Amino acid sequence: GGCLFPCVTVPFTCTKAHCIHFLLFALSGHMIDTLRWKQRVVKGKRSSKAVVRKFFTRTLLLCALCFVSAKITSERRVGGVTSSCTMVLNGFSREHVLTALALHYSAMEVVNKVRVVWGNTKQHPEFFLSHTKSVLRLGDKIEVIMTPTDDLNDRFLPIAPLRESRCVIIADDDIYVDERTVNAAHALWMKHQTQIVGLFPRAHTVTSQGTFYNSNPKYRYSIILTKFMVLDSAYLDAYSNQMPASVRDYVREKGNCEDIAMNYLVTSLSNKSPIYIRDSTKIDFGGKTGIYNRPGHVNARDECMRQIPELLDSQLLIYNDVAFTANAEERFMGDSFVHGTEFDLKELDFSHIQDSADSIQAVERLRHQLVTIRSKLL
Repeated sequence: GGCLFPCVTVPFTCTKAHCIHFLLFALSGHMIDTLRWKQRVVKGKRSSKAVVRKFFTRTLLLCALCFVSAKITSERRVGGVTSSCTMVLNGFSREHVLTALALHYSAMEVVNKVRVVWGNTKQHPEFFLSHTKSVLRLGDKIEVIMTPTDDLNDRFLPIAPLRESRCVIIADDDIYVDERTVNAAHALWMKHQTQIVGLFPRAHTVTSQGTFYNSNPKYRYSIILTKFMVLDSAYLDAYSNQMPASVRDYVREKGNCEDIAMNYLVTSLSNKSPIYIRDSTKIDFGGKTGIYNRPGHVNARDECMRQIPELLDSQLLIYNDVAFTANAEERFMGDSFVHGTEFDLKELDFSHIQDSADSIQAVERLRHQLVTIRSKLL
């Protein structure tokens, strides 16, 4: 079939191995030519100085070519598709939770930028701004996008600088994932760049009465939640600019189901299922304040499963029964994670971040506090 938006392509990346192989191949040919020239010198057809000059000239050119190739590769890999991700956090309230997690993620090498999409038009994130901008170096990795309305579609805004990094992590402001798992999710996405990779699986269930939302799948899944998902930035442009506006209008009106819409969109474009990476130590600090605890949430999700495919003109969701880990694949047997609340983070001490002369070290102290809290919850 055709593409509804510019197709997601994986560009060829010149690695060090490619460079070494090329250099060895070129040098072998170079040595063969040199031997031929020496034979001509013996026969008196060419001077020895000319042969030496030719040898060193070609050697220097080959080395220069390899250096430039390695330089281009390095620039492409640092801050680009292969080495790092832009993280987009959805913020509305609970600033101490948002602040702790934004600093936690910004300290990771694989994260080149943390963008907080702040959707609360009635509250300015003063605490968040004061405690993140004071952090040397890491503060430069964190920025806030103030949206004019509380619109869940804004989670997928194709902000211009975001195009520089094709890897995008969409996450809630109350989800804690350790660095090992973030790295594993990025590495897995690198192998499956046209698919969604994430930590919170859900499924659709088709019956004679219609399609329903399954929040606790046991043997297979077909949806990854925006609590934590990794995807190609091209899908943000497809969602915001090329998907039927009626889908975004529906999400805006209901204040729900942007994740379902994105899963339908990506599956219809890639014709592939999402990918779940298992991590039983992730923590949801949402407690009872999340959207999923609102009255009528389950019915609303069921309605989304029926309305969004009609508006998108695509019924396609594909099941996957494989759970991935950092080193293996196994049968999917449901998901597990640690439940927490924002009150579990009340004991976090932020004072040392602003008072410390070494704010980077102070952030590491904060991250250590998060690990301690996680250990208690586990």
